[in-house]
Amino acid sequence: MFGYAQKHRGIAIPSTVDEWQLYDKPTSPAAAKALTQAAREAIDMIADAKISDAKAIQRTALKHLHTVCEKFAANGAYDSEPIGEAGSVIEAAWTEFVGGATW
Repeated sequence: MFGYAQKHRGIAIPSTVDEWQLYDKPTSPAAAKALTQAAREAIDMIADAKISDAKAIQRTALKHLHTVCEKFAANGAYDSEPIGEAGSVIEAAWTEFVGGATW
């Protein structure tokens, strides 16, 4: 998860087919782009949440990323590795903007 060149609001996020660990298919670059955008949106949800809403927002942000993963399942986006990357993005955003343990 960490060490990716692309960052959003200080959080390192995967942005390529290889970083998301997708299949080598012609449509995988579009899947990686959509996953990266969803990761940015999920980070924004957590960063902009009020503390009292943070847990609900965390679940919403993860669900948002999972929806995009499912949409690109044919590219391997719903495999354990990309799902793990999505979870790592959520956890990093939570730690950065809310603090403490996630789930």
